[in-house]
Amino acid sequence: MSQVVSFWSEVLSGPLNAALQNEQHPTLQTSACDTLSSILPQAFAQLPDKTQLMCITVLLGLTYSENYLVKTAAVRALGVYILFPCLREDVMFIADTANTILAALDDRSPNVRAKAAWSLGNLTDTLIVNMESVGVDFQEELSDMLLLKMLQAATRASADKDRVKCNAVRALGNLLHFLRESQLTRSAFQRPLEDAVRALVKTVQSEATMKVRWNACYALGNAFRNPALPLVPGHRGCYGDVNRFSCVWRSLATALENSEDTNDFLEYRYSASLRHTLSQALLHLLSVSQSQDMPTLRESLSGDEGRGIKEHLIKYVKAEEGGGDGEQGENDAGGDRFTPQQRVGGLQQTLIRLKGLKAEGEGRREEERGREVVVLFLEDLLKTCEEL
Repeated sequence: MSQVVSFWSEVLSGPLNAALQNEQHPTLQTSACDTLSSILPQAFAQLPDKTQLMCITVLLGLTYSENYLVKTAAVRALGVYILFPCLREDVMFIADTANTILAALDDRSPNVRAKAAWSLGNLTDTLIVNMESVGVDFQEELSDMLLLKMLQAATRASADKDRVKCNAVRALGNLLHFLRESQLTRSAFQRPLEDAVRALVKTVQSEATMKVRWNACYALGNAFRNPALPLVPGHRGCYGDVNRFSCVWRSLATALENSEDTNDFLEYRYSASLRHTLSQALLHLLSVSQSQDMPTLRESLSGDEGRGIKEHLIKYVKAEEGGGDGEQGENDAGGDRFTPQQRVGGLQQTLIRLKGLKAEGEGRREEERGREVVVLFLEDLLKTCEEL
């Protein structure tokens, strides 16, 4: 490692530094930025403080270059540096990088916006790492206004092109996970929070690439890990009235039905993880459903749509722990670490609870008919899973 550090010290004190500041040759500047981003974090940590500061200062400055290639390379390099252990707890560096990324997200070049979204995703990954390793002390050091700007910028970017959107939704999930209760309850955050969650749900329902939709599902799962988030659906009351519950169910069912609509081989690894997450969500809805929800569930589960849902649920229940085969498996999401036996146990508990539901008031007959269909659906699902 000492030889590596010596190499970088020599390069940065001479030719590379000159190339970074050569405004007459933007292609050379771009290559120099790419070179600077290739330094190992262990080597960077051992460089003199003034050399580290020079690297950071030059990259921050180059993000304001008029040449989009230089700007793209500089924003990407900062996205690499933000993951360095020696820098990730530096609140000033995080704030400076965040403000730079926010400016780049508004750039007219889609290449710049795509790298800015990727860097924002990395930055918010760092926020989560610090939250878990440093704790509330780190969270309190970051400005509420900066976090609010990041949340709003990521929400806007989620409506951009797919290559921007895929990392914008990743950042949204991290930010929703990171925010503290004192921030979530502030009036200034209320509308942006609603817009952020709405953007994730809309992305899940959209016709974006499988990678984008999977990232959105992953982001929602990440957000739900924040116990202070008022939108975490831990019980039936979180889903509102019958119409709201029906809307959530149909959105997830439609997304599951469309999850196999891809002709791109590279998308298959994401589609498997997406189906796993959607199946888990549908079973959760069944586990909290009440008598008034039965007519909606009956309509969905009694026809062709129900047969399709059943096939996916069987695969989910029998899948090994995690169930994802992409780069971001379910274990990374923290949403599903259950074995097939535990999933079957959860189904059995849901079935027992639904059998004991009592319909009351107007519409009792429809609710009872709906409950009978849902019970039969779950009994058949359990029987099939136990036979496999």
